[in-house]
Amino acid sequence: MTFHAKKSSFHKWYLGSRPLFKGMVALALVALAATACNPTLAKYEDKQVKQQDLEKWIDQFYPFQKKNIMSNVRYQENILRQIAIIDLAARAGRASSLEKKGEFQKSWEMERRRLLVTDFEKKQRELFQKNPQYELDVVKASHILFRVENTKLVNQKRVALTPGEKEQAYQQARAKAMKVYPLLTQKRSFADIAKMMSEDASKGKGGSVGYFTRKNMMVEPFAEAAFTTEVGKVTQPVKSPFGYHVILVEDKTKVTPKNVNTIFPEAAQKQSFERNAFRSAADDFVAKLQAKANKWITVDAVRKGKSTEVVFSFMGLEKSRAQFLEEYFRLYQRKKISDPKEIEESLKSMKDDTLQSGIDYFNRFYTLSQKVIQEPGEFQDIVSEYKKQELAGAPFDRFLASSFLDTLKVSALPVTEKQIREEYDRRYNPKNRPATIKPKPGQRPQPVLPPKKYDEVKEQIRLTLQRNQENLLVRSWIEKRLREAKFEVFKDKLKATEEKKPAKQPQPPKPHNK
Repeated sequence: MTFHAKKSSFHKWYLGSRPLFKGMVALALVALAATACNPTLAKYEDKQVKQQDLEKWIDQFYPFQKKNIMSNVRYQENILRQIAIIDLAARAGRASSLEKKGEFQKSWEMERRRLLVTDFEKKQRELFQKNPQYELDVVKASHILFRVENTKLVNQKRVALTPGEKEQAYQQARAKAMKVYPLLTQKRSFADIAKMMSEDASKGKGGSVGYFTRKNMMVEPFAEAAFTTEVGKVTQPVKSPFGYHVILVEDKTKVTPKNVNTIFPEAAQKQSFERNAFRSAADDFVAKLQAKANKWITVDAVRKGKSTEVVFSFMGLEKSRAQFLEEYFRLYQRKKISDPKEIEESLKSMKDDTLQSGIDYFNRFYTLSQKVIQEPGEFQDIVSEYKKQELAGAPFDRFLASSFLDTLKVSALPVTEKQIREEYDRRYNPKNRPATIKPKPGQRPQPVLPPKKYDEVKEQIRLTLQRNQENLLVRSWIEKRLREAKFEVFKDKLKATEEKKPAKQPQPPKPHNK
């Protein structure tokens, strides 16, 4: 006889709902696992910063330092603090309508273009590495260098040579080079003479510097002399920033992806060449764009043109002389100059080569950014991804936060003459300065340099004190805002990843010496 217990109503409901229970349990386990994998690391106001937020931030702004950051809890704390500061400062910028102001919008437009150019060049580099295409002329050469130093030792301190001393040093180096040149033309061994007389690190290799391209791998006078000399010939002494060179041209050929490993067998040489090959490819790309430009900025146009004259025109983007100069001083020279008279005075005191380097930068900058914006083509994903980042707020919020913190510096009080005098006395008054600087263990005592005149260091001290006051205002605002937001880091959730070191292999016993 079998006894069957009467099943309760709950028991019947449970048996009928068993699949539902299993699903609920599975969902709960998934949620717990997700929380464990993505814990909350910090919080402030209504915001929680999770593990994935930290890693995304590092990937975007510190990709090359990720390994070091993730292996150090203190670094992670600093990044979490940085995330909170930028978010809170960006909120304050929006609350003050900073993003609607004309000056901010002009600055953001330039920053937006800079970000696009950076991403564009990064994408170009990735495509070049996957499919390198180049055919570059290279020369193989050896040299003997008679070096000219830029400094001399005075009272245990390096000081720059005067123009007269520099010229005398070059004359002495040239005299040495002229003495050795006849020996080389008499079929004497170039390598042997280089080992004896060269003042360069390559003397150990008989003066050999291997293969190099026309641009970027050697200084211009050296490369020009080598490329214009026949194979097997020795050049006349060549002047460069390093001194005087006597160069033997050993070979000329072309390097392609097929023979690059043969011509540059060492990894460091190949890496240097590939960087130069990419730079050459990028320069060629810009040169092709330059040919399509209606106007290209020149030194003459900047020096002699009118303020309203258009100095750059490409694919719908036009820049007047006044617009270029304002952006040049604000972004390239890091000077906030808006007064036209002050701009013109700064321009007059500037050398042509300094101005030309800035012009080259902006010609490239304007062209590439406008190309990406107007005709992204195969680089469409850069523009799309950047728009996503802009909507997500990462680059824009960083720029807005930085701009807002800069506005706080305006309220800093100007430094007074009394404060400058006090700081000068603290630094340079003999009563406040020891006779010698206390040396570190194993080092000799260093004499303190004589005090400088007040007029020589007055402006430098004023700028330092002004900068300190401005930074103090910014730090005070940050600390106050973090306290108000109740910023907190959960240190127990931070983890430092450790490298797994290979286990030590057992060593054979050492022989016993009797």
